[in-house]
Amino acid sequence: MPPKAIVDFEFARYDTFAHDLAMTISQNFVSYGLSSHSIDVHLDTERMRQFLQIYNKGRPLEAAELKAIEENLVERIVTDTGHRNEHQHLLNDDQFREAVRHTKLTISENFPREGIIAQRHQI
Repeated sequence: MPPKAIVDFEFARYDTFAHDLAMTISQNFVSYGLSSHSIDVHLDTERMRQFLQIYNKGRPLEAAELKAIEENLVERIVTDTGHRNEHQHLLNDDQFREAVRHTKLTISENFPREGIIAQRHQI
């Protein structure tokens, strides 16, 4: 499936690279939704890794930037699903906090940090 978007350079100048890359990743390589008991997150880690490796060839990423991309990605998902939850009232506050904790863990376990930094040294 072709990407839905690339980095939006019109708005890129207003925020950090990490934010822009997290937005691109969230729109192309992550699907998520709100269910009656959790935030369901599915990452296409292989395509995400390929995207970051290609980006890394043009502009090498540091470990701190990859961590910031991951944090921005979590923030995007949590903010979006938080807004949905306010309207749909699927989760109470405790359930939503637990869902956020699980989302952070899911992304942390699947975010391709190591492969990108190692890849940079091979270029």
